[in-house]
Amino acid sequence: AKFGVQVENDDYAALRVAPQSYRARTLSVEGDASAASYFAALASLHGGSVRLENLGSNTRQGDYAFFGLGERLGATVRRAREQTEIVGPSSGLGAFEGDVDMTSMPDVAPTLMMMAPFLPRATRITGLATLRVK
Repeated sequence: AKFGVQVENDDYAALRVAPQSYRARTLSVEGDASAASYFAALASLHGGSVRLENLGSNTRQGDYAFFGLGERLGATVRRAREQTEIVGPSSGLGAFEGDVDMTSMPDVAPTLMMMAPFLPRATRITGLATLRVK
C-alpha cells in the first residue's frame, strides 16, 4: 500500500496482488532493536552514550523493552518517536531487584547474559524456554 499497490489479504492465509504499477517513494526502514541492544549495552557498561536515530518509541518491536532493563540498572534512556538515546551511568551499573523475565524479548537475552558478569550482584534471568528453538 505504501507504494500504491492494492493487496487482497485473506487473513494472511493468502495474499493476492493483481498486476499493477508501483509508485517509487522514499521510505525509512526502522533499525533492529535486537542489534541495537549491543550498542546500548556497551554504552551502559562503559558510561558512554549512543543515539539510535532510526529506532524510537513508536516501534512495535518487543526487544525495544531491553532499554528499560538498562534504566533499571541506572542508565538514562531518552525516548522520542523515531530515536532513542542511551547514556550509561558514570559510576557504574547497579543491580536488578529480583528476577529478569525475558519471555517477551528472548532475542536480547544473550546481550543481557553478556552484561551480567559486570553487574555488582548475581542476575537471575528467566523466560528463556524459546531460546532452544531459535
